[in-house]
Amino acid sequence: AAGLDCLWSILKDEWYQVDGGSEKLVAALARQSRASLRLRTHVIGIVAALGGVQVRWTQEGKHESENFHAAIVTTPNGEHLVGKSPRVHFHGYVSVLLTYQAQPRVTSDPGFDLANGLYTDGPLNYMQLTACSKPPFTLRILIPNAERKLQSKTSAIVDFCIQHLQPIITNADKFCASSVKAWEFGLPCGGSNGSFQKVGNRIYLAGDRFGKWPSMNAAIVSGRRAAKTLAKVLR
Repeated sequence: AAGLDCLWSILKDEWYQVDGGSEKLVAALARQSRASLRLRTHVIGIVAALGGVQVRWTQEGKHESENFHAAIVTTPNGEHLVGKSPRVHFHGYVSVLLTYQAQPRVTSDPGFDLANGLYTDGPLNYMQLTACSKPPFTLRILIPNAERKLQSKTSAIVDFCIQHLQPIITNADKFCASSVKAWEFGLPCGGSNGSFQKVGNRIYLAGDRFGKWPSMNAAIVSGRRAAKTLAKVLR
């Protein structure tokens, strides 16, 4: 991604932003692979078809479908798309919302746009500021492998977030409201033995839950290995 000038790092290679949003990153990858790209669609199902798979989606209220040679579906909700039940032994994400009257900014780079999101390999996996030009401003934080934290009091989870936010953003502890909820899907503790999973004829699941620890890198490695396997099948 660095070669596409879309992904760059601040704060000693611990935090990452997709410059221009993930849509720019996906578009750049599509250009390099000469793949067709359909944005603003909602995939509703993937089924095996003769010689490949049929993908069904909705776009602007209309139902569409097309046959492809193969499909790689990202977790966590990919199981639903292929008609399978998600495995239930995953530790969940905790989703935390913190609301501020003054806009939080990255301490070392006040011009950095938190609305594009930040990833970390630390205890706070991801954070993003809602795209709002006036207060209140809401910062959303995802904490992975959080089974124990789900059993904690809301105040303890918020305190945990503030502790790790303070070195990164301004006025981290000056929030005026907070909300803590369990994430609908989860990630495994310690990862999966395989880097991806075959769930049907030419249909594979890939994502960060197939890494030892949830991260952007684990998702990229998983997708790359699934793609290499499919390339061999298609040849």
